[in-house]
Amino acid sequence: MTDRGAITRRAALAGLSSFCYATASVASRERQLVLHRPAFGESLTLRLDTDGRPVGVEGRQIDWFLRDHDGAQTEMDLGLVPLIAGLTDQLAWLLGSSPRLEVIEAFVARPDDSDGARREDPASKALHSDGRAVDLRVNSCPPRCLHEAGTRIPGGGIGVFMARGVVHLDTGDWRRWSRRLA
Repeated sequence: MTDRGAITRRAALAGLSSFCYATASVASRERQLVLHRPAFGESLTLRLDTDGRPVGVEGRQIDWFLRDHDGAQTEMDLGLVPLIAGLTDQLAWLLGSSPRLEVIEAFVARPDDSDGARREDPASKALHSDGRAVDLRVNSCPPRCLHEAGTRIPGGGIGVFMARGVVHLDTGDWRRWSRRLA
């Protein structure tokens, strides 16, 4: 005759060991996101948690990395990182390998007049000026694939400029667009 309590204990221990295994594999799902900035000859590697958010102090390195072409920087919205990670995941799934992401433009400083007053111009109203947008090029990806990946990412504004092979990501309201601009 079998001891019913022994069976229950073994089942509980088996459940506990599978719980520990699942917890360990979730914790080990930390990953990296590598961005390249050809205009500056720089690369940035960020460690990400399971939600695609930066882990550790290097998360703020993104402020310097995404500076404008004149060297001005701002505190970038870290909500961009999960959007970029989501794009990377979708492209890896569609292409079968992780793509090389090149930052074309991110923060754009608002132009000031000599008296310090802000000028009204389209760039001053853009999410780029608020540190909430980034434009990326993915050389290994056909424009249609870029568009497909962009439509699968939840949240934010995502636009694809098909002729240039550039995708715009921002943390603004949800919207999607695609343009064939030369």
